[in-house]
Amino acid sequence: MPFGALCPAVLCRNKDGFFVGMKQSGRIVLVTGGINAGKTTFCQYTVRVARQEGRYVAGLLSLGIWMDGQKVGVELENLTSGRRLPFAHCRETFSGPTFGRFSFSQSTIDEANRYLRALRALSLDLLVIDEIGPLECMQGEGLQAVWPLLAAQSYRTAIVAVRPRLVPVLRDRLGKMIKSVLYAGQVAPQQLWAQCRRWADLAGEER
Repeated sequence: MPFGALCPAVLCRNKDGFFVGMKQSGRIVLVTGGINAGKTTFCQYTVRVARQEGRYVAGLLSLGIWMDGQKVGVELENLTSGRRLPFAHCRETFSGPTFGRFSFSQSTIDEANRYLRALRALSLDLLVIDEIGPLECMQGEGLQAVWPLLAAQSYRTAIVAVRPRLVPVLRDRLGKMIKSVLYAGQVAPQQLWAQCRRWADLAGEER
């Protein structure tokens, strides 16, 4: 299955067999913290709990590749298909852009951008973007399709992972759509999720 495929078999449905997520409000919650603070861990927890509640979830996860206690690369996971592709590495040379010691896979970037563009046509309960980084904010490269996707507000809530120094960039670009900034690593994922639900209007409804 192509990385950017939208496979109905893996989308969440309600008890009547219909896709959930028809109510949109376009709220964005930023999750920030330093390297290895727990941003991806929180995003994974959020995806698992939201799916258990029958919500329609899509987006991307950035999964670290570790060797001898050091992060040497990143895989990008499509939350719709479950497929993972090599995204960045510091010990391999890819054909795409570079930032710091990492080079990025242009083919993975292209497939991920196609997937993100396709998501604009859907109505999501929860959009997860892990993460928006220096490529997107500073170099105009990487997952540029994320900007029109977030602006389209075709989701009830978007959780976006971002490094602390890039939070002001997202505030400038996304403005009032950002409802809260949460800090990974300061509390357990369960507590962070409770805060997120309060801000993101994901609580208190029947499914």
